[in-house]
Amino acid sequence: MVPKPVRLCGWLAAVILAGPGVLGARGDQVPTARRVTDPVAARGLPVSLERIRRGVARPRGFDLRLAPRGPLFAVEVQAKLPDFREFVGADALASGPAPATSRTHREFVEMVTPREALPYGAFEPSELVQAAATSVGFALAGQYLMKAIPDALRSRRERRAREEVAAVVAVLTARERAAEKPRNDEPDLEPQPPLEP
Repeated sequence: MVPKPVRLCGWLAAVILAGPGVLGARGDQVPTARRVTDPVAARGLPVSLERIRRGVARPRGFDLRLAPRGPLFAVEVQAKLPDFREFVGADALASGPAPATSRTHREFVEMVTPREALPYGAFEPSELVQAAATSVGFALAGQYLMKAIPDALRSRRERRAREEVAAVVAVLTARERAAEKPRNDEPDLEPQPPLEP
């Protein structure tokens, strides 16, 4: 099968070679079947348009293979090779070697964040020591209070429970003593502890 571009070129060549005989001199005229006077044959040239038309209309059995790559262009530049200092600049060699890796996230954040927005960035070095000590002191005091408050509440509940148990034990012992004494009309000479509700 002939590729589409080759067939298209063939049809285009046939139409161009056929000229006004196929298409008509104007768009509204119908082409004539044959012209008796062929301008090419009249000049005596060894060319036959009829034979060219038959050859173009006949399918070809060859493939047109294009080069696998596009056209090759060559450019030659003649100039003085620049020095390494011209490539990197005069100041680049004074700043030392380039880093071995790209920036880390921390380095990027330090580069784009203003100093005042960094943690402790608004403090001078002397104030920074005071702020750090205050922060550590508040943190330790907070930890102590978080432990001391529940301990104080628990010891208060334990003390109240002991006092309540002691009061109940005192009432029970007083009742037991009152139950063990013989009943007589003589008053009891031992003083009784007061009963607490």
